Amino acid sequence: LFGLYVVGVFPWLAGRLRATGGDKNALGRGFIAFSDGLSRIMYTEGRVQVKADRRWGYFASFMMGIFFSAGWIPCIGPVLAGILLLAGDTQTVAQGALLLLVYSIGLGIPFLITGAALATVTPWLRKMNRYMGIVSKITGIFLIFMGVLLLTDRLAFIAGRFVALFGMGLASLEVGSTSAVTLPIALVAGLLSFLSPCVL
Repeated sequence: LFGLYVVGVFPWLAGRLRATGGDKNALGRGFIAFSDGLSRIMYTEGRVQVKADRRWGYFASFMMGIFFSAGWIPCIGPVLAGILLLAGDTQTVAQGALLLLVYSIGLGIPFLITGAALATVTPWLRKMNRYMGIVSKITGIFLIFMGVLLLTDRLAFIAGRFVALFGMGLASLEVGSTSAVTLPIALVAGLLSFLSPCVL
C-alpha cells in the first residue's frame, strides 16, 4: 500500500474518480476518502519558525536534528517502515541494529557530503528538483518490490543478485543471518530516503 501510494497510483485513481463522476457513489467516495486520508497521514507537515539563539551552541544543533527528523517522517516514513520491518524480523538485536546502521549510513553520508560542499552541490540539487516525480516513482517501486519479496519469502533472490554482481566479498558483512540479503537493501533504502522529494 505504501509503495502504490508513493508511486502515485492512489492519488491518480482518486483524481480519475473525481473527474469522471465516480465520487457520486459510496464506493468511489470511500476510496477518495481513503486516498485523501493516506495523503494527510504521509505528507502533512507543520513548521514552527523561531529565531536562532547562538548561546545554545551545539545543543541547538542537536535539537534541530531531532526536530528535523521528526518533521520529515512523512517523507521517509514509508521506506523507513520497510527497513524497520526487516530489522524487526532479524533473529537478534545486533542484526537489527546493523541493518538500521547501514540504513542510517545510506541516509546520513549524502547529508554530510551535501553539507560539506553546499556551494558546489546547490546547482545539482536545483536540477534534481525537476526529477522528484521520477524519484518518488522509483522509491514506490522499491517498496512494492520489497513487499513482494517479503510476502513470497524470496529475499534470498537479492543476495544471489548482489553476490553475482559484486562477488563473495559481501559475505564479510554477515552478522548471523543479516548478510548480503538485507544490508544492500538497507543502504539503497537510505539513499532513496535522502532523495525523497521533501528531504532533498
